[in-house]
Amino acid sequence: MFLNKRMPCVVRMFSLLLLITVLLPYLVSCNTGTVDLTTEDTTTLDGSTTADTTEETTTFGGEVGTLGGGTPVLQPDPEKPEAPENPEITLYDLTNSAYNGGKVGCTKITVLSEYTVGLDFDIYADKKQGDKVFYLYLPCRVDASQVTFSATHRDGSVSGPYTVDLSDDVVTGNERLVATTSTYTIKAMQSNLPTVMVQVDEQYVSVSEMQGDSEHKTFAYGDMVTTVTDEMALANGWATRYESEDTDPDKYCSLDIRGRGNTTWQMPKKPYQIRSENTMDLLGMGLGTTYALMANWRDATGARTQLALDLGKMLDIDYTCEQRQVDFFLNGTYMGMYVITEKIEVAPNRVEIDQTEDILFEVDQYYQDHGEFGFSLFEYNEEYHFRIHSPTEPGTAGVSKMVLYEAIVALHSGDEEEFIKYFDLESWARMFLLHLYAMNGIDSYAGSFFFYYNHEDGKLYACSPWDFDYSFGGSHRSDRKYWDPYICDRTDVGFCKPMMEYSAFVAELLDIYYLEGGKETLESMPALVQKYAEENLLSFAMSDKAIGAHYYASTQSFFGSGVALDYDKAIEHLYTTCVNRLEWIETKMQEWGAEIGYTQ
Repeated sequence: MFLNKRMPCVVRMFSLLLLITVLLPYLVSCNTGTVDLTTEDTTTLDGSTTADTTEETTTFGGEVGTLGGGTPVLQPDPEKPEAPENPEITLYDLTNSAYNGGKVGCTKITVLSEYTVGLDFDIYADKKQGDKVFYLYLPCRVDASQVTFSATHRDGSVSGPYTVDLSDDVVTGNERLVATTSTYTIKAMQSNLPTVMVQVDEQYVSVSEMQGDSEHKTFAYGDMVTTVTDEMALANGWATRYESEDTDPDKYCSLDIRGRGNTTWQMPKKPYQIRSENTMDLLGMGLGTTYALMANWRDATGARTQLALDLGKMLDIDYTCEQRQVDFFLNGTYMGMYVITEKIEVAPNRVEIDQTEDILFEVDQYYQDHGEFGFSLFEYNEEYHFRIHSPTEPGTAGVSKMVLYEAIVALHSGDEEEFIKYFDLESWARMFLLHLYAMNGIDSYAGSFFFYYNHEDGKLYACSPWDFDYSFGGSHRSDRKYWDPYICDRTDVGFCKPMMEYSAFVAELLDIYYLEGGKETLESMPALVQKYAEENLLSFAMSDKAIGAHYYASTQSFFGSGVALDYDKAIEHLYTTCVNRLEWIETKMQEWGAEIGYTQ
């Protein structure tokens, strides 16, 4: 990686020590799970909507392992029958045979889960005509030296099965084939990240039907298996295998999947939501049933969301989602490298607030899509658009809107005591520090920005940072204030603009930065980028090959006039942005401190 080549040894050692110091408490933390209750509506085949049966599951032993916090369960892979011997005629010789004036050829390669250890559902090779290669993107537990597949030919016939060793550079007669007229080779690609495989039963709803619904009201139904290498399970305290289980006889299969996202749904690589019937501690994220699969197509590193959410946890921002990088397969097709996260919802191990008296809000520019639970305020030269996530029982929206309206009146009152009555300074200051450093120029305080009302003290608390694929210098905007680490300043928009007028809020921000470890936490981010780059490298190579295109930093990038063309350049862009952003943050903190007479 470029960082190993270009960073001086002393700098690398300092970065590593700093990263260990900052991350150690986080890496050894545990989540405590108790009860999981899920009550989300599901659209059935006949078009009706029924509420999920409320499901209650308690933990066993009290504690659920997260990063380094649990006892790993190294489950053996399911046993498979021994594959038949390879046919006497090799795949190449067969496909090179004459057929109606051409070649027998090969149109599809199917890796057979029946025989391949570590594979739970059949997967299909990705034919790249320009490379003359059939790429096999293998789940993390598959033994690349024992891959069993079948070949489908031009006339529809199927040959095989063939068992090959794809772990070496030797190309055998069963690793070479003719597709129509050209000769191709079969090549395996594999990463060490966890593998999430979802298999939809298309007799109910097809994948294409689900993907064709831009409103995300169509659910497809199937099953999921998530697998982890022994090494990663041991390092993180995870199990090596997680499965969705059919616990409700009135539902189809054991899991449902639908699309999610607004602008991101229009991208070549799409985001999804999955929900299992059984509660599981998936990859140590705490007991739950519902997860978001974030595609991050607009992020050439695939790590910006990962970095921001980890930073949110390190800054102790309420209810920051757990997240994991994974390889995602849908009905045998490799979809790319995704970030799987907890869904932001009022539930145990998620946003744990009172479901009847507290309120979960989101700043949401698509407010008009949510009926009575979406609304806007225009009185203060800011277009505040909101969505109410909870409670959403009929008749509750009026009270929720009044609570928020009174708080915003206080926010813009100019009366500091009145402002403090309605806003928890610490939570908002921690959230603002994250957004300032991350340069989340598009969504800062404008979209995907969550906060909740606590009925006990009557205050609003910032929580659950979300949606950072355009952050850390990755914005495509032509205006430098969105992507330049020396210029980007989001203190003049949304909630942040009026809050920065109150000296008590600025003092809280400075305290968190100087006295409560905020500065040291931000200084550890460049080293964390290097860590992610190494962990995600193989998965990104697979994803880049499979998807064929990603959004890269624009030509307006502070770091040069060229577009980032490869992974190293994209990571270097992110790394340098994080380094240079530290200078801007320190300068601003000193300026704000001088303005209010702050002393450490």
